[in-house]
Amino acid sequence: MRFIFLAVCCILAIKGLQAEELEPPEVAKGLTWCVLLVKSPVKSLVEYHHLTRWLADVKGEWTDRQAPPLGCQMEIRRAADQARVARLPVLNRFDEMALRRIGQALDGQYLIALCVGDRRVSNVAELTIDAAYDPVTEKLLRLAPIEAGPGLPACFIGARGAGPAAGGPEFTTVDVYGPTLLIDGIEARPIALAGSFFPIPPGVQAERIVDLRGYRPPIDLAMPHKIQARFDKFTSDAVQLPAPAALGPAWDAATPKLPKIPEPRVQLTGAVTGMDGKPGLRYEVYLLGKDDAIYREVTDVNGEYAFVNIPPGSYKLGANPPAMGQPAMLIPGIEIEPDLPLRRDIRFTPLFLVAGQIYTPEGTFAAGVTIDLTVENPANGAVFQNTTTTDQFGYYGVGTPFSRVTYLGVNGKRVQGDMPIIEYNYVLRQDEK
Repeated sequence: MRFIFLAVCCILAIKGLQAEELEPPEVAKGLTWCVLLVKSPVKSLVEYHHLTRWLADVKGEWTDRQAPPLGCQMEIRRAADQARVARLPVLNRFDEMALRRIGQALDGQYLIALCVGDRRVSNVAELTIDAAYDPVTEKLLRLAPIEAGPGLPACFIGARGAGPAAGGPEFTTVDVYGPTLLIDGIEARPIALAGSFFPIPPGVQAERIVDLRGYRPPIDLAMPHKIQARFDKFTSDAVQLPAPAALGPAWDAATPKLPKIPEPRVQLTGAVTGMDGKPGLRYEVYLLGKDDAIYREVTDVNGEYAFVNIPPGSYKLGANPPAMGQPAMLIPGIEIEPDLPLRRDIRFTPLFLVAGQIYTPEGTFAAGVTIDLTVENPANGAVFQNTTTTDQFGYYGVGTPFSRVTYLGVNGKRVQGDMPIIEYNYVLRQDEK
């Protein structure tokens, strides 16, 4: 271990830090099932949207869980022949990352299900792509049957609504999220609704997974029913409960016979190691190109990322933890070529510690002061940024992968002096209190 001691009247400590031993990735426990409802029809995949409700088998009882199991992906197939179109991370909207993997999806009928490996863990949802589709002409309310999962009662249906023509009765999300239902001709209403509700303008669509266990009078889910939705004088087409078990078995029967999806053209790969020395799970990785072009990816359970179908050119490679702007890394000089795959690993693990103490003009400790730090790797120009605040004694410490400090900010103001600086303690001026 090495120490470098630099001081004018105070101390900068730079010391080596050891990475912790890596832990194995999380393993999903118990059977997990997803209730899946897809927005359909859509003009293109740019409009794609789906809703999910994840359920986990805990000691024989199905309870809600917040997220899909690790390793879960969404698979898209053509409805006509079950041919695989794409496999993607579970995204409720197709962003730029997903569209690069799918390519152009022509008008037609598609099937979507969520899978762990080849094991299907959701119902199969139908998707129609029609470039000429006009939601203004859509029916006010539509119900969508949802196949029940293994060991689950048939207790979910999908509700879809489209804003009425101008001059019609006010139609709101309440009428979609908790529609009045006719169960074999007998009216049933939801016991309670929670959330934000607003009018649905003409041509705007809304969807909801409806839990039939929340209706009164109670619905006997062990018996078959004909179900319709009612709003004002409008009554939807009927659906059957339980839903016909056709799509799921057909999907499962086709799966063993299907070839693997051809891998997309991978041009840049790498692994992200987090500040704790472990694989950076779900880190946001991005390429910045000319004309503000941005291409994004997300790391997997091993911290690995892969960019596919990227236009050739010069880029900067950036990364940061999920839903956090900092710490952030930016590496310049990434050259993407069509037939020359690259690998660039990104390590956030601290090898140095930049530390100091902040005082008020009166000489007391300055607690809660924001410290912004930028450090640079002279070898390749990579830049690391992080932010912290001082503790009750005015102390701060920021772990960094590089030692050359190029910016130190105190409450958003740059510390004056040549960079790299050697004095990391700071006395606030009167106007910086």
